Amino acid sequence: MRQNQSNSNIENFREDLIRQQARIRELERQLADMANGQLPEDARLEPDLIMVSSMVASTTGEPMVMVRWFTHTAQLSLEQARDLALNLLDASEAAKSDAFMFRFMEPNGREAGAMMVAAYRQFREKGSI
Repeated sequence: MRQNQSNSNIENFREDLIRQQARIRELERQLADMANGQLPEDARLEPDLIMVSSMVASTTGEPMVMVRWFTHTAQLSLEQARDLALNLLDASEAAKSDAFMFRFMEPNGREAGAMMVAAYRQFREKGSI
């Protein structure tokens, strides 16, 4: 069992190193762009670079969820993890309805579609539904 855990730890370490090296290359590219007068755009997170795993807190024995992105990690309680999952589901459904509204109004022009989406978002944020 110890051997499996040791192998798992080594594999996790290797994966972390690969993510760190990718992040370093990206930062080097952004730095070179800045040196040439180009400001970096918002970094796009590749969904397959987000890693989620279960864990047990070593000090309390409580169940936790670990979320990793490159060298960044977050340890979430079950309540925080569930809240994040529900927020992602809510945002997914909101994006779907936004796209529907935009496409519905698009024959009247893209600006009309954007205005409809903005109005619908305001209505939705008021909690009217």
